[in-house]
Amino acid sequence: MSGEYLSKDKKGNADMKERDINLEILRIVCMIVIVSNHALNCVSFLQESVKPEWIHMYRAAGGFMVDAFILINGYFMSDKKFEIRKLVLLWAQVWFITISVYLFLQFTGKGSMHVPELLNCIFPISRKVYWFITTYFLLYVCSPYINIVIKKMTEKQYKILLGVLTAVITVVPCIWNKDSFGTAGGMG
Repeated sequence: MSGEYLSKDKKGNADMKERDINLEILRIVCMIVIVSNHALNCVSFLQESVKPEWIHMYRAAGGFMVDAFILINGYFMSDKKFEIRKLVLLWAQVWFITISVYLFLQFTGKGSMHVPELLNCIFPISRKVYWFITTYFLLYVCSPYINIVIKKMTEKQYKILLGVLTAVITVVPCIWNKDSFGTAGGMG
């Protein structure tokens, strides 16, 4: 299944491109599982009524969905031009939400006025308040250079790179139970 959407090429000319609806559906499923994994932290009766093995399996699926979500976004971003405006907009959204929550907690008397919390509000990305946003921000900044490198690789070099990255990011942490990149296995 695929649909069409209007896109512009580098010269600004409109053209029709194929959109892979299967990837869009997978991306939506990823988002649902990721959000429900976060919601699972807030629902104690569910945690108490379901076998711990099932919760552990669902959390593992959530980690996989984070990886799949990033891969799908990387695929869609691979032919896009880097736009500083999008980076600034992402930063502004994160900053606005962080400040809003902080002010709400202060207003309701649930927050604290300690310097570390205030610094986290002012610099949420650089202080890694939200691990995913910090990682995504860095990935977006590096994406033009990553795309240049990938486009210059041979197919064999590309397959070797994928194998090495898979081993380093996925296999090694599973064997040694160590999170080398601070992503908590996609679980924040």
